[in-house]
Amino acid sequence: MATAGLTFLVNQSIGLIAREAHTPEVAAQWLQGTGYGTIPGGVEGLAYIRTKYAKDARPDMELIFAAGALNSDGGATIR
Repeated sequence: MATAGLTFLVNQSIGLIAREAHTPEVAAQWLQGTGYGTIPGGVEGLAYIRTKYAKDARPDMELIFAAGALNSDGGATIR
């Protein structure tokens, strides 16, 4: 499920830019357990829910909240 949101340009580079995330420096930070390479794919929030269909006391649904736009990955996903 996804919802639409506003997409606009700003005069400053902010956020995670996919083509800049694949560098030796980011890989070194990731090996040390630091840096933005350790975030789960740009996810801004997680929620675990136990629905009425769960077979035991553990949650059986995960909600992932992430921001993105069709123009945010440099055309790598949708061409």
